[in-house]
Amino acid sequence: NPDDVFLSFVSNPEQCDSGNDLHLVTFSLPKLGQLKNMVKENKKLASETQENIKERIIAEKDKSKRKVIVTEMLKEYKAKVSSNNPITLFKQNEILIGNFRFMRDSPTSQWTITEVAQINSLQAWSTIFKIRWKARLALSLKTEYDFYTLLRVDYMTDHLYISFLTAFLLYQVLMAGAPLS
Repeated sequence: NPDDVFLSFVSNPEQCDSGNDLHLVTFSLPKLGQLKNMVKENKKLASETQENIKERIIAEKDKSKRKVIVTEMLKEYKAKVSSNNPITLFKQNEILIGNFRFMRDSPTSQWTITEVAQINSLQAWSTIFKIRWKARLALSLKTEYDFYTLLRVDYMTDHLYISFLTAFLLYQVLMAGAPLS
């Protein structure tokens, strides 16, 4: 399902026989499209519930009844959200890495898929990488930020952290030999 793919790239842009031999890599999560819809539905339900609560509070003059009304409406909201919980579905699935090789004889020819491979991230990556990629995807779903933007920010923070660490260590080494005045 195309909605399940959250990252794709051509892995051989320099060695692609003038664009006639492409290796496409995809990262996908089964039912990701369904997860995105569930998140949107839950946010819509939350705003509708909030509006309904405001209306009911304004309409009800008795303060003791207001508390009962709000409690009941929140229970109903929690029941609906728990039955449509995207976290459960997210935890049940693992990232799939797909590799596809597209070839054609000339730029005007039709593409032919000559190789297809797919592997589960549990088999392809060590635990730390699997956790980081799922965390990025979860954050993207929760915040509704574009995954590519989130990935760039994550790589920039990694780069800054490594730069500061390198600068600190270099400073320590250089200052270790400096005389104390």
